This record gives sequence, C-alpha cells and structure tokens, in this order.
Amino acid sequence: MSTQALNQALLDQLRLAAKIKARQDRSRSHMQWLDVLSAELGFTFNSLTERIKELEAQALAEAVDAEDERWMQRLEQSRVWGALPPTELHTLALPVEGDENVPWPHSLAACALFSLAESGARPAMSGPVYRLDGEVMAYEGDELRIDPDQTLLMAFIMASRGVRCGERVESSLASLEARMGCRLAELGMPIEVRELERTLWRLSNCRLEYNARRFDGPILAYVDATRAPDHFEYAFNPAFANFYYPFLAAFGAIFGEEDESPGGER
Repeated sequence: MSTQALNQALLDQLRLAAKIKARQDRSRSHMQWLDVLSAELGFTFNSLTERIKELEAQALAEAVDAEDERWMQRLEQSRVWGALPPTELHTLALPVEGDENVPWPHSLAACALFSLAESGARPAMSGPVYRLDGEVMAYEGDELRIDPDQTLLMAFIMASRGVRCGERVESSLASLEARMGCRLAELGMPIEVRELERTLWRLSNCRLEYNARRFDGPILAYVDATRAPDHFEYAFNPAFANFYYPFLAAFGAIFGEEDESPGGER
C-alpha cells in the first residue's frame, strides 16, 4: 500500500479495507482501523485526507496554468478566425422571437454535444456524438460545455435576430446580457473575458458533421475577437440554419448543391 498514489481512489480503498477489518476484528472501531491502515503511509486518516486535498488542489492549479499558457499561444497568433461566407451563400435568419426565448434546435437537444463538466482541462474530441435518436453525428475540436459554450451560443443566436445566417453580426458582452435581460452572473454563470474569447475560438475552430441536416464544418464560420469583450464580430455557418429549417437541407440534397465556402454545407 505504501507505493500507492495519494488520491481519492486510495481513500476509497482504505474505507473498504477498514470496514472489512472492523467486521473481522471488533477490538478497534472503523475509524481506528482507518488510522491503522493510514499509518502505513505515515498519516492518520484525517491527515491523509487533507494531504490528498492539497495534492488535488495543486494538480488543478497546474492544469489551469498549463491551460492558460496554451490559450496565450493560441490567441497570440490571431484573434480573427475563419472567413465571412459570401453573400450568395447566406441562408434564412434564425427564428428568434422576443428577447427571452431562445429557439434551440431539436437536433442539438437530442445529443450530448455539450458536456456537463464544469471544471478541469478540456480534452480534444474527435469522433461520434451520442444521440438519443441513434442518428450519426461527429465532432472534432475542444470539448464543448453547457457552461459557458452552450449559454453563449444561445446568446449569439439571440443577437443575430433579423440577420440572415452567414451575415456578419456585431455585438459585445454587455449587449448580449442586455438581450438576455440580465447579467449572466445573475444566472449563476459569470462569464469572464477570457471565457468569451475561448468560446468564440472553440465554436469557430471545430468541425461538426451531421449528414441529416447536411452540416459539415464549424458552427461559427467567422469570428473577429480583437476587441472583445467590448466589441466582437461573428458569422454563423450558413448551414446552421439547416438545424431550424430542414427543408433547406432537403433542397440541397435534391439539387446536389456543393458549397465550397469555409465550413459551408455539403
């Protein structure tokens, strides 16, 4: 046991071993057996628990530092990603009504594209996305999470009201929150400047493939985050409208259209 790594799995093993020992030898309580077993590692059980918490906090801090360094390198290169789709490829405006309700495509609601994870480094994803309906969807890029990626994507949809899908949209973090009727922090989702930049990067530097809606490319075809959060620009992939208007994908299939724009439908 002395060679085992100090982590939560070790604590679970100690708890189980102490429970078995306490049943076999009632001369010591469960807690006393925990201390006896922990003594082999040079700790009491409580001090071992505290030490593991310290190691986990240190590992998390190191992971955050490494993540920040990776983002510094990414954002130093450029804060403009993708290209504006040409006018002839713009499709219908997304069906946003009012300032409170965000229409969320059923095709995205029925899948696990956005993770429930709340912290930790984001792994690079490449492969199929789990879907309740069994249809084939694939994603390649940094892991997307409900907070803040899905939250901000909903805000981007709202900010694009009345704009054809593929057109440039100009916005700011303040105007996004104004459209949503409150600050995101009030919803328990405080968005830092860096998270806004990183979400814009993730949505424009990914590839989502979903043949049922003839979508193959990034969610955002274009982003200019050079002045974020006070001002930034973006354009949806024109094919993102296919998630709302299935007939667009159907027409594309009927006429065999091939879109050669960056991130366009195929």
